[in-house]
Amino acid sequence: MRMLPKISPVESRVITFQFSSDLPTGANLTGTPVVTITQLGGSPVSTAGILVGSPQISGTNVLQTIANVPSGATFGLEASCGNSGNSEIIAEGATITGAPAYLQ
Repeated sequence: MRMLPKISPVESRVITFQFSSDLPTGANLTGTPVVTITQLGGSPVSTAGILVGSPQISGTNVLQTIANVPSGATFGLEASCGNSGNSEIIAEGATITGAPAYLQ
């Protein structure tokens, strides 16, 4: 998993999941992408409200806005999407940690 820069609880950010290296030759992303979030560390918190809106396909990438990441909590993010090669692929995952609100 790639480690993303810390994010303040009052900040929002678009995360890009790249599928280009995993797509079959000539295939395109299709269908409805899915982004999952799992807490990996910190005091237990709800993940509700961290994924903002629905993930979107942009070329060979899936884009997901995140916000409201609690300070000190670490989360794993993973995206999956169908493709015109009739399979589902999972992009490289990412981890992100909430920073104190004053560290923007």
